[in-house]
Amino acid sequence: MRVRYLLGLAAFVAAAVAGLRLVAVGADASSHREAPLISQDPAVDNVDTYVFRTSDAPGTVTFVATWYPFMEPTGGPNFYRFDPSARYNINIDRDGDGIEDIIYRWEFSNQTVNGGTFLYNTGPMTAINSSAYNLRQYYTVTEIISGGPTTVLFANQLMIPENVGPRSNPNYAQLRNQAIRVGTFGGDTIREFTGPRDDPFFVDVGSIFDLGGLRPLNQFHLIKLPNFKGIDSTAGFNVLANVIQVPITRVVTPGCNLNNVTDTKCTIGVWATAERRAVRTFNPNGTISDSGGYVQVSRLGMPLVNEVVIDLARKDLFNASRPFQDVTLFGDRVLTSELASLMPVLYPGAVVSTPVTNRNDLLAIFATGLNLPALGITGGYNNQQQLSPTKPSEQIRINLAVPPSAPVGQGKRLGILDGDLAGFPNGRRLEDDVVDIELRAVAGVFYKLVNPSAPDYNVFPNNALTDGVDRNDKEFLTTFPYLADPWDGYYRIHQNQYQTQAASSFLNAAGW
Repeated sequence: MRVRYLLGLAAFVAAAVAGLRLVAVGADASSHREAPLISQDPAVDNVDTYVFRTSDAPGTVTFVATWYPFMEPTGGPNFYRFDPSARYNINIDRDGDGIEDIIYRWEFSNQTVNGGTFLYNTGPMTAINSSAYNLRQYYTVTEIISGGPTTVLFANQLMIPENVGPRSNPNYAQLRNQAIRVGTFGGDTIREFTGPRDDPFFVDVGSIFDLGGLRPLNQFHLIKLPNFKGIDSTAGFNVLANVIQVPITRVVTPGCNLNNVTDTKCTIGVWATAERRAVRTFNPNGTISDSGGYVQVSRLGMPLVNEVVIDLARKDLFNASRPFQDVTLFGDRVLTSELASLMPVLYPGAVVSTPVTNRNDLLAIFATGLNLPALGITGGYNNQQQLSPTKPSEQIRINLAVPPSAPVGQGKRLGILDGDLAGFPNGRRLEDDVVDIELRAVAGVFYKLVNPSAPDYNVFPNNALTDGVDRNDKEFLTTFPYLADPWDGYYRIHQNQYQTQAASSFLNAAGW
C-alpha cells in the first residue's frame, strides 16, 4: 500500500506540474524564454515591457522594452548586441481596437573598426566615441503614426558599449550620460536611450521551476522543504533596452483631459514586438543573408501572459499574432485559468480554491483594463475597452490621467493592490512586483470586486502569496533612463553566490 500510495502521489504531482509548466508565474522570468521558437533566438526575445508616467519630467510618459534574456556580463569577446537584420518596436494603441496607432521603431547596423584583432575594445573606453571602442553598433529610431507622418527621431546613433570591466570602462556612468539622446520635434522634447542595462525584473525562477515552489511558503507545498527567503534569479544578469520618453499629449487621443481620471481618451495600450525577414540563408563563406518581408517573431505586453495563460500548442502563435486577434485565437485561455486549478493542488489545505472558469476578473486585468471606480477604488480609471468593448486584447493599459505617486523606482511594489493607483496593472513601473501581484490576482483577490455576489477570496494566504523577491538587485536611477547600469564582467556575481560568506570580500571590492 505504501508503494502504491507513493506512485499515485508521484503521478498526481507530475500531472499537475505538467499541466502548468511548473506553475509558471514568473517562470522564465516574465518573458525570459517563454515560447519554444523564440527561446532559440534570444537577440529578438522580448524580456519585459514597461510604461509609466514620469515623476521627474512632468507631463511625460516613459516606455521601456527589454530584450535578450539572462544576458551574462562575462560574454566576451563577442558581447551581446541587437540584431541588425531585425526591427524592434514599441506599439501604442490609442483607441482600444487592438491595432497599433503609433510605433516607435529601432533598427541597427554594425561596424568593426579594426578587423585584425579579436578584441571588443583595444583600450579603455573613456568616451562613447572612444577610438578604443572596436565592435560598434549604430541605431536609428523612427516614429510611425498610422494615417500620419513618419519621423526619424534619432539617426545613426552610436550605441553605448558593453560594461566590460573597470579597465575597459573606468567611468561607465559618464558613458551612459553621453548615450542619452535629446531632440525637439514639433515643439515636443523627446529623450531616448538604447543599450545594455541591468535586468530590472526580479523573480525566484529557480524555486518556481522546482515543482511550483515559493520559498517563503515551502511548508505549505505538497512536497515540503524548509521555508526560506526568495533568491532573485535575474540578479547579476543584464538585458538590452530601448527607452524613450515623450510628452503624454503626443501619444493619447486628442482631447484627453489629464485632469479627469475618467476620461478614456487618456488611456493607451502598449506592447513591444520584434520582426525578422521571412527568409534566412546561411552561406558557405560564413555569412548570413536575410530576405523577404518582415514577420513578427516576438510579442510582449502584460507580463507573464504567454507563460501562464497561453498553452504550449499556441505559444509560438501568440508571438506571431497581433492584439486584435486575441479573442479569436486565445480567448478560451483567459476566462479558464489553468493556474487557478493547480494552486490548491500544489498547496493543499493552504490556498483557498477559486473558480477556474468564467474568470472575468482576469479578463479585466489582462485583456480589457480595470474599471477602478466600479471596483470601489476611487481616484483612478483604467478601462480602455469602453471605447471598443468587443476587442479585448493583451496589452499593458495605462490611464495617463493618473499622476505619479512617487519618484521612479519608489512606488509601492504591490501597485493597485496596495492602493497605489499609479502602479501595476495601471501601466507597469520598474519597481512593480508583478509576480506577487499576479499570483494574488489568480488566487482571486480581485474576484469579488468584479463579481459582487461571489465569495471573498481576498483572504489569507491567497492575498499573501509571494515568491519572496520584493525588489531589484540594483537601485534604479533617479533620472532618465532610470534602469540601473549593467553589471560588468569583472565584478559580476549572482545572488545565489553572494548570499554565501565566501563571497563577502569579493562583494566589498565590487562596491556592494
